[in-house]
Order: sequence, then C-alpha cells, then structure tokens
Amino acid sequence: MALQPIAALAVDGPVLHEVVMNNAAHDERKWKILALTFNVAMQSGSPEAATQVLSRFADQQLDMIAVGFQEVQHLETFGAKMSTWANDFMDWFAANMPNMVVVARTYQATNQVFVLVDNTHLSEIRSVDYRYARNTMRGILGHKGSIGVRILLKGHGEAVAGGFVFVVSHFVHDVLQNERRILQYRNDETCSFPEDPFIWNRIWLGDLNFRNEIDPDGFEPFYKGKRLRELLDQHDQLNAARRRRLVFGDWSEAPINFPPSYRYYVGNHSYDLKRTPSWTDRVLSKGKLTVDEYDMIHEVQTSDHRPVFCKLKASVPPRAPVNWAVQFEKMPAWNDSVPVPVRFQYLKGWWSRFGSYWDWVGLYDASLTNVLLPIQWKYAVNCIVDPASKPLHSVCEFPVLPAGRYRFGYFSKKFQCLVGLSKGFIVAASRPSSR
Repeated sequence: MALQPIAALAVDGPVLHEVVMNNAAHDERKWKILALTFNVAMQSGSPEAATQVLSRFADQQLDMIAVGFQEVQHLETFGAKMSTWANDFMDWFAANMPNMVVVARTYQATNQVFVLVDNTHLSEIRSVDYRYARNTMRGILGHKGSIGVRILLKGHGEAVAGGFVFVVSHFVHDVLQNERRILQYRNDETCSFPEDPFIWNRIWLGDLNFRNEIDPDGFEPFYKGKRLRELLDQHDQLNAARRRRLVFGDWSEAPINFPPSYRYYVGNHSYDLKRTPSWTDRVLSKGKLTVDEYDMIHEVQTSDHRPVFCKLKASVPPRAPVNWAVQFEKMPAWNDSVPVPVRFQYLKGWWSRFGSYWDWVGLYDASLTNVLLPIQWKYAVNCIVDPASKPLHSVCEFPVLPAGRYRFGYFSKKFQCLVGLSKGFIVAASRPSSR
C-alpha cells in the first residue's frame, strides 16, 4: 500500500493560564530518564520476554520511563489477547519497580507508548496531552506514523513550570524510501509540540527505519573488521540527512557504540542478510538533557529487531508545593463487611472552570502502579453533594471491599491526569461472630 505523509491529528488539553520558567541553574533539579524503543515484529510477548528486556534496569533509580513499541499485533491492541507486550512490561514494573506509576498510555494502529513516573512526582503533573500523525494510505491508517505525549509540570498556583514531550515513531521501510522518510519526519514533527516554547525536554524514539546505503555483501567487511563507526559515518541515511539538516536539525543523538539493531533472524544472534543490517531503532533528544548511556539490548532474540534504550539526565524546574485541585476527606480504618464511602471537595471553584461529565473517582490499591487502571471507578457527576457539609463535599459509595490497603483518586478528563489523591486507608477483615 502506498504511504503518504499527509494527515496529522491533535488531541490537546486546555489552554493553560500562566506559564512560569525559572532559569536559575541552582533551582533546577535533575531527573533520570529512560527511553526504550522496541519493534516487536508482530511476535507474541510473554512475562519472560519482558523480564529479559527490563531486568538490567531493576536496581536503578529512575524518575521517568517512556516505552515505545512498533509492530504490535492487532489482537493485542484491541484486547483480544490476555498476555500483551504492554501489560507484561507494566506488570514487570509493578513487581520490580513499584515506585513507578503509569501516567500515560495510548496507541495508534500497531504502535503503542506508555509513560511512567516515580510516585513522588505524581502531584507535580499538571496535564497529559496526546498527538497523532498517520502516514499509511495517505493518512487514513497509522501503521506508519507517530505519537506524541506531552506531560506538563505544575508551577506555583495554577502556573505551568515546564514539561516533557516523548515522540514514538515508525517510519516507512526500505532503503529506497529515504526521501519519504524525510517527508514523514517533517509531517510528524507536529507530534513534538514544536509550538510550545515552554517544554524543557523532548525525546524522539522509535523505529525510524533509516538504512545503511550499502549492499548486504558490502556490510560484512565493516562488521568483521570492526569498522562500524566508519559504516555509520559513510553510509547511514539518518546521519547523512542530519548533516544536510533535512531531519532532526536541532536534535542530538549520542554516539552509537552498538552494532546494527536490525535485521536479525528471530531466535538467534545472526543477521539476516536479505536486508543490509542497519541502525533503524534510534533515540534523539533536545533540551536540557545529557546522555548517560545509549545501547542496544543484545540478549533479546524475540524479534528481528533488538530493543534500543537511552538513559538521560534532564533538568526540570523547581518543585512546586503539593497543590491538588480535589481534596479527599481522610478515610478512617474500615471494615470489609460495609460499603466504602468517599467524600471530597473541589478547591477554588475547580469544577465550575474545568470539571467534565467524563471525570471519574477511582479506587486504587494503596501501592498505585497505574493511574489509568483503578480497581473500580464512578463518574464524579454521579456523586451526591452533601448540603449539610461546609464547605460542600461530594459523596459516593463503593461496594464492600476485601481486606487490604486502598486509596482514592480523582481523574480529570480535561487534563487527562489525577488532580486529587487521598491518603491510603485500611479495610480490615471482619471478626467472626462469637455466636
């Protein structure tokens, strides 16, 4: 099917009132960021495969993680498979890095992305926005295309202090389609929110599909002679296009010290020389960032691609005081034989300005590893206002819960993030009757 870089869609959040940037270097903090891209080549995932990809990061302290997949099976995207790459990855993070919380997740055709932050940063998130650019069949489909995720951070009051953008892309394949890849980049650049001057850091990752312009037979002398740097300098299409400032003109890429990430035989470490091995999977960045590590995960044999990751340090604005828009009343210890009430109030007229009929109140396990997957939820408009409360509180009720630790959160449709989070509370097991 013909691919034309034509259509771009935007799904943006609300206009934000005030923007504050503090450029004083001594006020900035450093966040540790992991960006990982993996073209899974329509192969099925498993918990074992997720462990193989992620185990190297188990003991690392990270502030934010972005994971992008390409060529995910349609059955996974539409929920027809119990085990999926994204779920297996998120389950691994929940088990091995329980401080990391999923705050953004979306997909386009066979491409997926999700973002996690350390739970200490949850209250800093001002909003999450998504953008999509579709390039397959003249923009009708998004198998080749890009997804942008913007995460803005709070300043003081209702100000915005800065933020991050992650772009995950799958560009058109084939060594002869270099010009179309360049056009796709120009079309999809909208997903980096280029008009937003207050984004401090942008990271672009994915299967960009730029190839080595050399025959497969010509690759072997470079590979066996350990002349990969020479191969990159002389034959890599992305480097050549960047030198001509046709793509990623003001973006940076760390030096590549790993072998081509594509194309391998699935199940072993040998290159399939039907295609010239190439560095198709890349991570580029711009902003207040430094790269600590840029590498390929060699051990993974699940796909004809290898996962590629980049670890960065990013400057972020000073932390603002915790400023939830929705405040939950403290929940006492509860009993597992009684329905669970929740009481909350909107602060500073938040509902009248930003509330939506699509807002919901979620019940979470106290550990809270995924903002988007509460145990139960109710639309906020179905909650009842308690007229006797001063200030006014909204009240709703959840069914009886098994013994455990829980918390409530308020999810805003407009801002696509939590705008309120309760303290954890205990539901205790009932004592057996003495009769």
